[in-house]
Amino acid sequence: MALKILSATGYAPIEKELYSIDGCLVIGTVTERQDAYDFCMTHKPDIMVISDYLPGEEKMIPFLLRFHHKYQDVRIIYLAQELNARNTAMIDALGLLVLNGIYDIIHEKNISIELIEDIINHPKTERSMSYLTERILGVESTVANNGFSYESSNDKEKHFEGIQNLYVVSSVKPGSGKSFVAANLAAACAKYGENIKVALIEADLQNLSLGTLLKMEEDDKNLMTALKTVDSIMQDGKVAVSIDETKQANEKILNCMKPYKGCKNLDVLVGSQLTFSDVNGDYISANGFIYLAEILSRYYDFLIVDTNSSLLHLSTLPLLKRARNCFYVLNIDFNNIRNNIKYQSVFEDIDVKDKLVYVLNQTIENGVGDQKERKEEEELLFTERMVKDKYFDIAIEIPALSRNVFLNRLYEGQPVVLDEDIPYTKDIKDAFLNLANMITPIKTSPDYIKKMEENEQEPESQVEEKKGLLSFLKGPKGKKLKKDK
Repeated sequence: MALKILSATGYAPIEKELYSIDGCLVIGTVTERQDAYDFCMTHKPDIMVISDYLPGEEKMIPFLLRFHHKYQDVRIIYLAQELNARNTAMIDALGLLVLNGIYDIIHEKNISIELIEDIINHPKTERSMSYLTERILGVESTVANNGFSYESSNDKEKHFEGIQNLYVVSSVKPGSGKSFVAANLAAACAKYGENIKVALIEADLQNLSLGTLLKMEEDDKNLMTALKTVDSIMQDGKVAVSIDETKQANEKILNCMKPYKGCKNLDVLVGSQLTFSDVNGDYISANGFIYLAEILSRYYDFLIVDTNSSLLHLSTLPLLKRARNCFYVLNIDFNNIRNNIKYQSVFEDIDVKDKLVYVLNQTIENGVGDQKERKEEEELLFTERMVKDKYFDIAIEIPALSRNVFLNRLYEGQPVVLDEDIPYTKDIKDAFLNLANMITPIKTSPDYIKKMEENEQEPESQVEEKKGLLSFLKGPKGKKLKKDK
């Protein structure tokens, strides 16, 4: 049965194109905000698409709140103005909508009928829009922020213009464990995050690391097929075909995503075996990679991309610049550290240094890790402590995995973070849970548990003050909102 749409945009070009959306039936149009009340009482639409162009005596935010309270069965899709991180009043206004159960808010600079159709088919959630409520709720922004970054009033505010749910895992030097970290990070988010869908993408065409680590069968559902599909609809870096042809191409791209058998909420776009002509094919372009990421970002809560190690690769720099954060993987190979030090000025020049999160992989203290299984003839001269003290601000340390355990998980095609109650991999699993907690709340991660314990020790007067501040807010169906613990 077709979804019944009330068009309340006040903008003729959008109203005209709403009729072209498959599976939807526009049952009417209103030209004043007040008219929407009477229309919904009589015709009972499923969805109201509304924009600031629709005139009315009542201001838009109070109108939407009042309308939602009266017609809670009518889903609101609000086409808002472009959001600027400096416009805190607008951020708080939209955050108030989210707190009251209105999640389908589009605040992009360029709104297209494809974007509206996508949100009709894939409703936004309270979690995906939580970045709009942080100021109201008094939650500190972290690297896990899914929307706009907030800095203190003493800092210069910056507006994030990339892909809001894109995170990349990279390294300066091959062999650092980049793909190992990417696979475990994605699996941790998908398995232990709350009702989220994760896409893991192998952006290195010449590598089969993710497919090997996850033991996924090779077929034509892969990165090469996806990029060729993108290339078929683009010309001079822009989409050059009809809406129907674009839809078909996007569906083919989505079909290249393969579900990982070990985790139901994780889909993977793997690499493929390539010939020399494939590696240098005309279908490979930076715009192709960006289009691919933008399309997949609409269908998944988070995208985690395993990049090529070379900054000179045509995909690496564009993905770094558009990512929310870049997890850079180091290890205690001294040459690895030296190369990363040399790249510091490069990262600053290309304006990505502030979004780097350093992950130290395969940490080995003398007499710890792999050395438990065999006696080393010499102690390490260059240790992770030296890396942390002298060179890098390390966010997460991943303990070294014994060779036997690594080979066993490789044979099984299972990330170690999915281990259940195995004592000798618990520290590694906890490290990946903490890393995932930087993207989305992981309630089983040690960092999350520690934070909640600290909050429980907050003085009662401060807790009561916060409750009083939020007491006027109501959630969906008139229920009081509950803050996550």
